[in-house]
Amino acid sequence: MRNLFYLTMVMALITMLLFSWACEKDDDGVTNESTALVVPDDFGSIQEAIDASENEDIITVKPGVYRENINFNGKEVTVQSTNPEDNEVVESTIIDGQENDCVVKIENGEGEGTVLSGFTIKNGSARDGAGIYIDNYSSPTIKYNIITENICGRGGGGGAFVTNGSSPKFKYNIFDNNINGRTTSRSGLGLFVRNESDVEIIDNEFINHDGCRGVIAIGLGSDDNSNATISNNKIEDNISEYGTGGIAVNGSTATISENIINNNTGGGSGVDAGGAFSIRSEANVDITDNEITDNWATNAGAVAVGGESVATITNNIISGNSSGEEGTLNGTGGGVFIDDATATISSNSITNNTAWNTNTGGGGIYVRNSVVTIENNDIENNRATRSGGGIYLRGHGTTSTLDATVINNNIAGNESKGHRSANGGGINIGFIQSATVYGNTLTDNYAEQYGGGIYIDEGTPIFGENNVEWNRMNYPPETEIYNNYDNNTHGDDEFHGAHVFFTDFSK
Repeated sequence: MRNLFYLTMVMALITMLLFSWACEKDDDGVTNESTALVVPDDFGSIQEAIDASENEDIITVKPGVYRENINFNGKEVTVQSTNPEDNEVVESTIIDGQENDCVVKIENGEGEGTVLSGFTIKNGSARDGAGIYIDNYSSPTIKYNIITENICGRGGGGGAFVTNGSSPKFKYNIFDNNINGRTTSRSGLGLFVRNESDVEIIDNEFINHDGCRGVIAIGLGSDDNSNATISNNKIEDNISEYGTGGIAVNGSTATISENIINNNTGGGSGVDAGGAFSIRSEANVDITDNEITDNWATNAGAVAVGGESVATITNNIISGNSSGEEGTLNGTGGGVFIDDATATISSNSITNNTAWNTNTGGGGIYVRNSVVTIENNDIENNRATRSGGGIYLRGHGTTSTLDATVINNNIAGNESKGHRSANGGGINIGFIQSATVYGNTLTDNYAEQYGGGIYIDEGTPIFGENNVEWNRMNYPPETEIYNNYDNNTHGDDEFHGAHVFFTDFSK
């Protein structure tokens, strides 16, 4: 009896181990009761293995070049290389679409159990989603892939395209040098998400793209209603001939955090440009804890927000960005550009940005016809050729709707320099509905003409703490009670008001 008892216990233990092996959980928490299928040992192609598989099977693909275009056909299976986390294995396990349609299609409502992991996906050619096409409420996980040299057409999404209520996760992928075959394409050299889709984009790299309308694009228009979580990605060395070089959000919601967005180039005008961001068409975004550095655009060097969008820009490093070219009418808002939007800009480091436009300005921040709060930022060593080296708040005539609150910022070492009418080294304020300015420290700012600290055009009402209106006079520091000043200078010493200069009280 004792031997039978031990035998029973051993058999039970073996059964548990086998069950545990067959029901492994991957790093996304998906449980697989699986059959192992191997390509090319068991099947000559990846598609043949998918066709023969059942839900929860694992298809392992050995290194090699597989010249085919695959479709998951509704199967919730894992298709993986022999070691998805080994870059050499990923580089040598290639699905080559031969420029014949999308390389991978996941378009039949596949769920979270669908996984594509550890491949180089290349040479797709399609109107939408040349590398990977995801449609029809599908929710796969795409991880540890290199998605490269795919060519999209007018629809967009050279690397990947997500549409119609789909909810994929992109994790640990490299999107490299995907191509937009047409300058009229809608969006997304690397990744395009649209039509009420909900996507996670985490721990990826987006590098070396050259085309138009952004590397990551979320939404197409004001009623797109897609949603994205974009975090811990590296977005570098991308060029857009028209539109942002980095992330575009249109008519959708996005939480964008802890990314490195560096050395991207945007083209075009206004809010479309944005070297790092273009936020428009009633989008709602939260941009937090990112490093946004050394980006350039024809207009709006780094972050551009407009089109009745709402943006919260918090705790970012926004540094070394520039807009336009010296001696031209291009280049407004070297760090942040806000036009026709609602924005809160708080607790950021906004430094060493440049706006080259000889007609407007805003080296650090440019705001027009918006409702904006600028608080608790370090705004230092920015430059505008014309006006507003640190901050430019400007309307257009008596119809301006710009309402600004500027409180508790450190505004230091900024300059307006390079034009005979360069005004407002720290802040330039003019022709706006109202401005509330208090609790700021303005130090070592310079304007080539007037108002090294603050320049205020006539007729603009300025309020301090508790909504008390400023007395309109050109202040030395000891008589302006709302802010602190030190060593702000301007070019024409004949006029008082290097700290605060009102145009209607010029002497």
